[in-house]
Amino acid sequence: MITLDSTQRELLRQNLLQTAAASAPNGVTLIIFRTYARPSGFHKVTEEQIAAEVQYLVDKELLTPVAKEISPVNKAWRITAKGQDYVEEHGLA
Repeated sequence: MITLDSTQRELLRQNLLQTAAASAPNGVTLIIFRTYARPSGFHKVTEEQIAAEVQYLVDKELLTPVAKEISPVNKAWRITAKGQDYVEEHGLA
């Protein structure tokens, strides 16, 4: 586990939103979020850290859980309209 400062945490959250936006309207799993964070310099971030940041983005209404009929244990999230607006307004699209 790596300790992230506030700037790194913000960059990771932006990366998660970009990943979800690129995958819209499909859901993104924690493994996919982690895989796409690695090339952006977050190769030591744990799945637990990703999960915590995803939950933060859910709490902010930028991501939302996806209902899954098949394999609901493999949780996934998608970007919300508010999240998409954030991505576009901040030049992350």
